[in-house]
Amino acid sequence: MFRLFALFLSMVSMVSLAADREPAKPADAAVAKPPRNRIMIMLETEIVPGKKLKGPASEYQHDADPNTIELVILGRDDPGPSRVSEDGEVIFQKGTRLSGDEVNALVEKAFDIREQREKESAKPTL
Repeated sequence: MFRLFALFLSMVSMVSLAADREPAKPADAAVAKPPRNRIMIMLETEIVPGKKLKGPASEYQHDADPNTIELVILGRDDPGPSRVSEDGEVIFQKGTRLSGDEVNALVEKAFDIREQREKESAKPTL
């Protein structure tokens, strides 16, 4: 009697396993990827020279590469100061002679923007 019961259980379990046609999805598919920390963002980002500015800085088209920050020298007729674009993709530098502190502040601001964008993109969407 025990052998028949064991045989019955093994057959039922085989049938139930065979009936499961959809493979299990990995557990990490539903989990959002954690944001990279600032160090990783800095390691993966290059500061590259941008294209020559042909008009106002507001019309400049960046390279759309998320792993670069473009450095663009503003023309003498541009009225604005050195600054970082709203998306952190471009640093607009007024003139070619900035102090180390000014350059560091611009780069720091660009990475602040990128880090904030990374945190926002890691938030789960409902």
